Amino acid sequence: MSMPIGIEKQWFQEYYLENICKNSVKVDLLKADILSNKFLKEISKTLEKISHCEKYINHQLEHRVQEYPAAQTQLSDVRSQQGSGGVIERTRLLSEATEDRTCKTRNGRKVQQHD
Repeated sequence: MSMPIGIEKQWFQEYYLENICKNSVKVDLLKADILSNKFLKEISKTLEKISHCEKYINHQLEHRVQEYPAAQTQLSDVRSQQGSGGVIERTRLLSEATEDRTCKTRNGRKVQQHD
């Protein structure tokens, strides 16, 4: 017993559309795979560049990082030697020196010296 012609034609159209959809999905998946591989390569290159930059920076800073604790100790020592009045004392001395600027004598008159 055979199928009626209308049903057979409808079945064939659905089968044909299904194959078109499958092929379209396969093509789209291939394109996506190609693009993802391309992105993976670009990301890998960028990560490699970042790694090289990081190594360079670490190499440049290594010596300074090792010197930092000694510099901190030295700064602490200087601060303890000066005490809190070091800046105040220097400000006072500067103020006195500014007030007592030397004067030049010009034709018997005293003229304040400007720098």
